[in-house]
Amino acid sequence: MPYPEDVALLREDIAAARATADVVVGSFHWGEANRPAVLHDYERSLAHEAIDAGVDVVLGHHHHLLRGIEWYHDRPIFYGLGHFVFDLPGIEERTTEGMLEKWRQKHGEYALGPREGWPLLPFHPDARLTMIAYLQFAGSRIEVAGIIPCTIVPDGCVVPHRPDEEDGRRVLQYLVRVTQDAGLATRYEVLHGTALASFPVVGAIARSHERALAAVMANT
Repeated sequence: MPYPEDVALLREDIAAARATADVVVGSFHWGEANRPAVLHDYERSLAHEAIDAGVDVVLGHHHHLLRGIEWYHDRPIFYGLGHFVFDLPGIEERTTEGMLEKWRQKHGEYALGPREGWPLLPFHPDARLTMIAYLQFAGSRIEVAGIIPCTIVPDGCVVPHRPDEEDGRRVLQYLVRVTQDAGLATRYEVLHGTALASFPVVGAIARSHERALAAVMANT
């Protein structure tokens, strides 16, 4: 669990930001790097503490695999956005067979190690699934929240997908699975004809935003 002293300092920093900003985003580098779906107690408690203190959205990173999304007091928590820009060439030269074997014993199929055809991303194939968090605000009020599904290709570039494309569906199916496996109650919906796979803001998404969201995809 987080040290109480650290939580107190976090709350002070959030209060200072809240006093001068319309929107406050908490960004946390945390969690289990390789095991899928795992969320530690401190990730959940710290995310909730941050929102209780005044953060509008929590963005988590460090996991090499996507994590689920949670609503807490009408605020979204993206527990783990996954890889986006990752460049680790020459894993064979950077490691020894002993190191690789130790990782395989600890992490099994999810261990870091050479992957044929993937010179920059030596991780499990699930690590190639990623997403962009998408949020629209009216002042400090969240009007739209969701994700744009993406995949990483062998040259390291990130490709966004419509949710009705095969790769887009694959990302969303994975996100649903890790959300359920983590015991989070979030339900996802797809706004047909747009780029956005969304989870509802207090039950609904304003249809007036569909054209703007489709334009975001086109610009991406």
